[in-house]
Amino acid sequence: MSENGDKINKSKKDKWGQMKKKRGDEVEIEGLYESILKIINQLGWSRDKLARELYIELYECDNEDELIKFCEKLKKGFQRKNIKKERLEEYLKVISRHPELEKLDIIIPKYYARDVLGLNMLKQIKEISKEASLIIKE
Repeated sequence: MSENGDKINKSKKDKWGQMKKKRGDEVEIEGLYESILKIINQLGWSRDKLARELYIELYECDNEDELIKFCEKLKKGFQRKNIKKERLEEYLKVISRHPELEKLDIIIPKYYARDVLGLNMLKQIKEISKEASLIIKE
């Protein structure tokens, strides 16, 4: 094969790899949103309460105006689902360390997306995981 043909094939493989990674990230991000929402529901928290708890834990300043801005930004981020994965993971870590969660004896599952599974398979695994969590809870 020609050098040019090798470059084209490499380019196609790179694009395919990027698409698979993006799809895996999207599934992981959706799972993070669902986990956070499920946990705050179990805790009986509103999104405002979540924002306040996160703000207190993540920021040293105690400014009411900044807290209000953070609350609004977080609520919009959850509505639009535009919070970055790393940030959602940080939020989940903060929530998982909260004393109220420890009292409820809740296990927070952690899923690591891999490129080898298709989207349909990932959805099926997610359903199995949900069912397993319900069984463990009983």
